[in-house]
Amino acid sequence: MKQIETDLSKEKEQFMKLGIREQDLLGQLAEIEQKIAKKRKSLEEIKEKLQFNQKRLKRQQETLRHLEQSSKAVRERLGKRLTAFYKYAKRGYVHILTTSQDLEELRKRMKYLQVIMNEDQNLLQQLAEVEQKINQEIALIEERVRIIDGMKKAEGARLSSIKEDQDKKVFLLMKVHNEKEFYETLVKELQRASQNLKETLLDLDRKQKKKEVLPSGFANSKGRLPMPFHGKIIRSHNRWGVDIVKTQKGIFIQGPLGSEVKAVFPGRVDFSGWLKGYGQTIVINHGSRFFTVSAHLSERYSEEGDTVEKGTVIGLLGHTGPFEKPRLYFEIRRAGTPLNPLKWVKVR
Repeated sequence: MKQIETDLSKEKEQFMKLGIREQDLLGQLAEIEQKIAKKRKSLEEIKEKLQFNQKRLKRQQETLRHLEQSSKAVRERLGKRLTAFYKYAKRGYVHILTTSQDLEELRKRMKYLQVIMNEDQNLLQQLAEVEQKINQEIALIEERVRIIDGMKKAEGARLSSIKEDQDKKVFLLMKVHNEKEFYETLVKELQRASQNLKETLLDLDRKQKKKEVLPSGFANSKGRLPMPFHGKIIRSHNRWGVDIVKTQKGIFIQGPLGSEVKAVFPGRVDFSGWLKGYGQTIVINHGSRFFTVSAHLSERYSEEGDTVEKGTVIGLLGHTGPFEKPRLYFEIRRAGTPLNPLKWVKVR
């Protein structure tokens, strides 16, 4: 009996270690998701800088091409005037034997040509200086483009490395427990996240009772609310085979990364921040204890306390959570009770 109790104690200890290891790995995965989101944002910023400098380089090269054409035209004009100048000079030897009036006229014309040629030479000098300056600027921009392109490649490599680390962590997590237990663990984590969101909304609802009442016609908008963005409503499993939808109270809307997410009804932002399991999240209070939740954002444009109108862009669609493609999590609640969004929004 004592031996059995000892063995049982060892098994319990090993089980607890496995549980702690699972939680640790899940925490690491959550951190990796945040890192991936940051790297994606950084990579987009670098791409924008690269595109800006490439456009600037193209404009400068076009300016240089026009200057070179102008310089060529001035040189051709100057060459023709030089030819005319020498013709007049040659004629001078003939006219010197004629009347003084003809000679004086020739001198005036030669002086006039000399003045014009001096102006052309000055213009050529100015064009040459501008060309030199633009060439220097082009060299600087080309160097900047080279550096930024290197940054883009390095950031892309770092993003790939983080994704590889994510895959390794997932593989290790699956080794810690068999697939069934891993799926159960993942679902439990999502259920905890759902409970955290519920508690957050209940807390916001309690606080709302103490504040001024927001005017609301939300209840009269059932079936007429717009989608937060035009996307595809998803009902599917995640990449590990777990039915994520069953653990949530709202809907998932799939669309292009960076799509603008909009408020579906006027209200006040009561929460704007990061929620475990939901990523960047915004909760809008529409009055009469109605709330909408938009989660898995890459950017939050609205902060707590902001007043928003119907159609206000509150953020951008991100790529967080256990999904292969970017998805928005959208939920409607009243006094802490989840409502079916499909009965409230106009679905095309």
